[in-house]
Amino acid sequence: MDFLVWTCHANIGVRTYGAKNADHDLKRDDMVALISPHVMQAAPDRPSMREMARAAGISVNNLRHYFGTREQLIEAVFEHLGRAGEPYIVRALGFAELPVVEGLTTFLLALESAWTPEQLGGLHLSGISEGLGSPALGPAYVEHLLEPTLVLAERMLERWHERGLLAVDDARIAALALLAPLVLALLHQRGLGGVRCRPLDFPKLVERHVAAFVRGWSPS
Repeated sequence: MDFLVWTCHANIGVRTYGAKNADHDLKRDDMVALISPHVMQAAPDRPSMREMARAAGISVNNLRHYFGTREQLIEAVFEHLGRAGEPYIVRALGFAELPVVEGLTTFLLALESAWTPEQLGGLHLSGISEGLGSPALGPAYVEHLLEPTLVLAERMLERWHERGLLAVDDARIAALALLAPLVLALLHQRGLGGVRCRPLDFPKLVERHVAAFVRGWSPS
């Protein structure tokens, strides 16, 4: 959304039409930081503007002033969550310095451990519930939340490929093959309540999946 931008005259300190408040972006960031946990923990429910305004401690009109539509607000939430996850992505890349089986096992178990309503579980469930069928929010979820994890896996696999430990001719395909079974299992167990009817042993799943993956992408 285009907003009025206010600039200050250096000599007389007058805000003119077309300029933006110096703290406009900071206020937006503060609001999004308060709203993002609410969006994640509400998933798969989709919180209303009124609920998100309450989470930020402001009125709906004020929220609309800063973000426009609900869709634009959710886009801002996804972008904020993507930025917040960048330090974790950087640290996780260090798993590629481990031997392949140990690094992959550590990586996948870390994803499983973080799949909670307050962390990855809420992040991806909100992204899926908001993004499916939405021409704007679907791509926003992919860009800011799903792609970073896929790109992380690609880079890890490429590092092992460079060291001759894996034969990864297409890191994109290999990353999808690595993550898809675990994500499906997490959605089944925690997103859809499958744990109540068919509980799954995640460490066992990860152990067998990593062993099969390494065999399939072995240099030999």
